[in-house]
Amino acid sequence: VITDIACAAPGARIRVLPFERFVGRPEAQLAAMLGTTAPADIRPEWLHRSPDRDAIAHTLADRGTPADLRGIDTRWIPFSQEVQADFREQMADDMHWLIAGADGLATLTEDMGTSETGQIPPSARQPRGHDRDIEERRLAHHR
Repeated sequence: VITDIACAAPGARIRVLPFERFVGRPEAQLAAMLGTTAPADIRPEWLHRSPDRDAIAHTLADRGTPADLRGIDTRWIPFSQEVQADFREQMADDMHWLIAGADGLATLTEDMGTSETGQIPPSARQPRGHDRDIEERRLAHHR
């Protein structure tokens, strides 16, 4: 798709926003596109919700492929494990290509608004650790 867009609009700056990081966060998408902050939308919405089992069965029946999904209580995944593995491998290849620069055609946009790292502990000595654990074990042994 990126190659097709680059051919259709030569010289256009193409920025790719990873779906997993930006889904359901239009303010983050707008901020990434504009390169600045955007007003936050704090209304809780469930966008692009997957249909439930009954809706899927109804859609399949409408398309001429009736299916009995009554025994499925969890998320319905129509693909085999092998096909899912192929999807993951293709996604990894695509992400590698994007991270490596997409042949100069596009830029992968990172979401700088969130952090997946935890808090850095203070530098003061902590009451837990190897020395304390040994002391606690020795005291527990003598109780």
